[in-house]
Amino acid sequence: MSDDTSDKLANRWRFLPEAEAISGPQGGFCAVYRDRWWVCHPEHGLTFFWSRGVKGLGSPQCNASESTAVRLGKPVWAVLKFFPVVFVPISLADYQ
Repeated sequence: MSDDTSDKLANRWRFLPEAEAISGPQGGFCAVYRDRWWVCHPEHGLTFFWSRGVKGLGSPQCNASESTAVRLGKPVWAVLKFFPVVFVPISLADYQ
């Protein structure tokens, strides 16, 4: 991948800190993911791929199958982690 392509993709990643993801909803609504392998950033947490026009965090980079999660095209900085349950905050306004 060229440096130009890497730079364009760099601003497409969104993150959810692990502590927030596993602590449960703190009010409001959330999506619940059970028994998933997540692509994670070692410092920033669970990874989402975001594109222009998408509301919220974007597409969660996870899968129930470890082998499929490995093939998600994870960035060089990424680590793969299993979580029994993850809570992703959502806004109902994103669905209107």
